[in-house]
Amino acid sequence: MPSQPSKTHDAHGGRSSFASAKRQARLLRARKVMAILSDHIDLSKSRILDVGTGSGIMAAEWAKSCAELHSVDVKDQRTEKEGYTFFPITDEKLPFPDASFDVVISNQVLEHVWN
Repeated sequence: MPSQPSKTHDAHGGRSSFASAKRQARLLRARKVMAILSDHIDLSKSRILDVGTGSGIMAAEWAKSCAELHSVDVKDQRTEKEGYTFFPITDEKLPFPDASFDVVISNQVLEHVWN
């Protein structure tokens, strides 16, 4: 019988080591995005929209660098909910007026959109 992968407990609710590694990868990716954007815009004064927030890990990290961060998703699957405002949506219509944001980020969303 094959052995089961070992699990480690961490500060995020006893997740497995795999989940912890995924969290670290998301944090690194979030920091890369902010580094690229900071070359083009003053993030500390920016309003950012995260479309397809997923776990919320990246949104929470991005929120540390900007004036205001809002996120939307069709499913609330967030494990990190602090530092930003979340809006559940049911379709492609966003609950914001045009030109509400300085930056819109949609990271790893297209592979989850059927049409």
